[in-house]
Amino acid sequence: MTISAANSSIGLIGAIPRSLDAETVTVCTKTGVNYALSSLWERIKDWFFGTNKVAAMTAIHSLATTESSSTQINAFLDLLRCIEPEHREQLKWCAGDGGDPYFMIGDCIVLAAPDWSAHGEMHLSVDDMAQMLLRMHHGDESLLSAFVRVENETVHLLRAPEQSAEDDGVVLHDLSTKKTYLESSPKLVEALEFIGMNRNGVRCDESHELGLQVEKAWREATVGSASTDEEGIDASSALMGSMAQDVMLLVTDMFHERLAASRSPVPRREIGQYGA
Repeated sequence: MTISAANSSIGLIGAIPRSLDAETVTVCTKTGVNYALSSLWERIKDWFFGTNKVAAMTAIHSLATTESSSTQINAFLDLLRCIEPEHREQLKWCAGDGGDPYFMIGDCIVLAAPDWSAHGEMHLSVDDMAQMLLRMHHGDESLLSAFVRVENETVHLLRAPEQSAEDDGVVLHDLSTKKTYLESSPKLVEALEFIGMNRNGVRCDESHELGLQVEKAWREATVGSASTDEEGIDASSALMGSMAQDVMLLVTDMFHERLAASRSPVPRREIGQYGA
C-alpha cells in the first residue's frame, strides 16, 4: 500500500468527458487518505505503547498528509519515540533508489512531501540525527549495515600480504570504498545532507558525538536480545558508531568538494593590468 496526499488522482469511467470541481476532488482525496490510514492503523496499532497510541496516530497522519519535508521528518521521529523497541525495525527511511526518499511503516510506503525537490536543510539534534541514520535504508539494507559490508569486502586489500589479521590489534579502516558507495547514489547523499550529515566541523566533534549517540542507541536496542551476549553487544554497538562517524565524515567532505568544484575560478589580475 502506498499513501500520498499529494499525488491523488480520480479516474472516471466512460467515453463522455466529465469533470469534478476542486472541492469535490479535495473531499474525495482526503476521504481516500483517511481510509488508507485507518486501514494501516488497524494492522499496526499493537506496535505502540498504550499511552502513546494517540500520539502515534497523530504522527502517522502528519507523515502522510503534510506538504512539508521538515514536518515529515519530525513526524517520523515522533513515531519512533512512540513505537515499542521490538517493532522499531518496521520503520524505515529509504533513499537512493533514483527517486525521492520515502518512508516505510511495515509494508506501507509513504511518499515524500511535495516540497522535497525544493527542500532546504534541517537542523536536527545529534540524537535525532542518530535516529534517522539508524533508520535509513538504501536498497535492501540499512545504510550502516551497507557500510559494514563494504568494509568487510575490502579491508583485506589494505593489509600487507605478509601480515595476518591476528598479528596485532591494528584496526584497518578504509573510507575510499565507502565514498565510492555514496557517490553511486546522489539521491542518498542529498537525503543525508538534508538531515545535517554535511555539517561536520574541522575538529570532527560533530561526527564523534554522532558516533557516540548511534553507539548508545544501538546498545539500547539490542540489550536483552537472547541471541547476543554482552560482549557481542558492545562490539556491534562500537562498530555501528564507527560507521556513523564515517557517514558524516564522507558526506561533509563530498559537500565541500562539490562546493569547491562549483565555484568559478577568479581570474588573476596581472600587475598593472587595470592601471593604477
